[in-house]
Amino acid sequence: MSMKKMSVLLCVLLVSQIWMSGCGFQKDVSKEREAWANEADNKIVIAVVGPIVTEDTFGYLDGIMLAAEEINENGGIDNRQIKILKFDDKDLTMEGINIAQDLAENPEIMAVIGHWSSNVTLPVASIYETSELLMITAETTSPKLTQSGYNYIFRNIPNDEKMGEEMAQFAKLQGHKRMAIYYADTDYGKGLANSFENSAESIGVKIVDRTTYCVDEYMFDRTMKRWKALDFDGVFIADSMPSVGEFILGLKEVYPEIPILGTDGLDHPDFIDVLGSAAEGVVIATLYDPNNQNPKLKQFEEEFKEYYGRVPNVYSVQGYETLQLLASAMELTDKQLPRETAEALRSMRQWPGLTGALNIEENGDVTGKVIHKKIVKNGEFEYWPVIQ
Repeated sequence: MSMKKMSVLLCVLLVSQIWMSGCGFQKDVSKEREAWANEADNKIVIAVVGPIVTEDTFGYLDGIMLAAEEINENGGIDNRQIKILKFDDKDLTMEGINIAQDLAENPEIMAVIGHWSSNVTLPVASIYETSELLMITAETTSPKLTQSGYNYIFRNIPNDEKMGEEMAQFAKLQGHKRMAIYYADTDYGKGLANSFENSAESIGVKIVDRTTYCVDEYMFDRTMKRWKALDFDGVFIADSMPSVGEFILGLKEVYPEIPILGTDGLDHPDFIDVLGSAAEGVVIATLYDPNNQNPKLKQFEEEFKEYYGRVPNVYSVQGYETLQLLASAMELTDKQLPRETAEALRSMRQWPGLTGALNIEENGDVTGKVIHKKIVKNGEFEYWPVIQ
């Protein structure tokens, strides 16, 4: 483990211990939160936390704000308006922890939509859980998030195990027999790579090699020379844009025709613009297919385009759907308290979302989302038909 990773881990452990040990001496925020909720004139305050909320480069916040406006225009939740507070954690662990502590101590906050990356969301989850404040993420995919028996932590995106399994099955259907893996040296990268490898090997797709950070030309060249001797027919990438862009560009220079498969980490709005011709032939798993004729999705697309003057992307879809899911659960409660909303979320069955008929499982994970695949052809994305 690097000194940098060790330092971050020690900071997280220290902050968590301080937070846990101080709980008995802190004011009872839960009671203050209940008192706030009992005041009928008070708005329902929801915090949105992530690395892009200040500039909104991905459209994520646009989707959330459109949902909030629609909810309020239709009378709010139980005749109470919702209010969105935005916080930028810069995708940094300590920044996320500081924000989570502030939110946990704020009795006006009824729920948190966030965070983004696993390196932030995993440590802050324990803070929200201890303070009995509900958190739902639309972007964090680490399976670890919902493996701790939490009552207040939820996820509205398939986890890495599901994504890896889905793409391994897709690779098998496409005739791949020997594949290499390139992954980020993060919880996200390692978890996704492990899931793909385990699923692929179980169905007869051999993983001939896996490698991580090619930080310089020398390491990259060594990897390419090793791969040339391995007789592989495809590469699975468990990393995210834009950081993995340089590796893809280099890989396509050495192997112009090699098939590349990836998941949500590659599903970036500027993927084709950044990679240019190197994007050609890359297959990406995504939760959004604009050709999907789901009536709710079509209505959302029309409203989004009318409001913002542009088409939505997968982040817009995720943001909008997550707030609508949360609001639907709150509609089933008496005072929209986190405890009530958590119980209501777990009762959701076949909820008609933009990305499928959704269920919330006991551990807080969502099921029912349809995972689409798209490929770059002639500089544009084409979508595979969904196989039922």
